[in-house]
Amino acid sequence: MGLSCVFSSTTSLMNTQKVKERSKSSTLVLKASEDYGTPRNIYGVTKKKAEQYCVDSGCSVAILRCSRFFAEDAYDTSMDPATRGATLSNGNVKANELLCGLRASLEDMVMAHLAALGRIATDDERRVLGPFIISACSPLLDHEDLDSQFFESAKSMYRALDWKFPQKPLGRILDSRDTWQRLNWQPRWDFLSLVRDFTGGANLDIIKDGSY
Repeated sequence: MGLSCVFSSTTSLMNTQKVKERSKSSTLVLKASEDYGTPRNIYGVTKKKAEQYCVDSGCSVAILRCSRFFAEDAYDTSMDPATRGATLSNGNVKANELLCGLRASLEDMVMAHLAALGRIATDDERRVLGPFIISACSPLLDHEDLDSQFFESAKSMYRALDWKFPQKPLGRILDSRDTWQRLNWQPRWDFLSLVRDFTGGANLDIIKDGSY
C-alpha cells in the first residue's frame, strides 16, 4: 500500500473576482467540478496550486475543499476588515450559511476527512478523489422534494428566535450533494436537521448560539 494524503483545501478559491461580482446581482450555484478561474488572493492561489501538486504527486489523495466551520462568532467577510462584525446573531448567521450550503459543522468536517481517508487508504492501487466541497447540503437545491410543512417549520423557527432569512439574491450556494454520496456519509448538521431538531425541542441552545 502506497502513501495516502487527505488535503484540506478551501471553497474560497472558487469565489473568484468574477464570481464575487456576479453574485452581487444573482444567485450562483458553485460546483467543485467547475473551474471558476484565478482565485482572488494568495491564500486561494496557493491552495489551488497545492491541489494540483497533490494530483501530480503520485500518491493516493483526497482533495477536500472546506467551507466555513470554525465555532467562533461569525463575521461578514464582504465588509471592510475594520467593520466586519455581523449585524445578525451568531446562530442566525450560521443558520443562513447552512441554508445556502456555505458552512459545515466541525464534527462533519472531521468526519469527512476520516471518511475520505478510509476511501483512499484501503486500496493497493492509487486513487484520486475530488476535489469535493465539504459543506452542509443546501435544501434550496432539492426544494421540490420538500413539503410545505418544512418551510412553515423553518419560518416558525426564525420567528421564535427573532432571526432573519438572507436577502435575495442569495449570492452563492455551494453544491456538496455529490460529495456526501461519494463519501457515503450523511452530515449531522445541516439546515434540515436544524429545523427538525428545533421543532422537536432538541439542541435548542446549540441552535440558538450556533455552536455546532
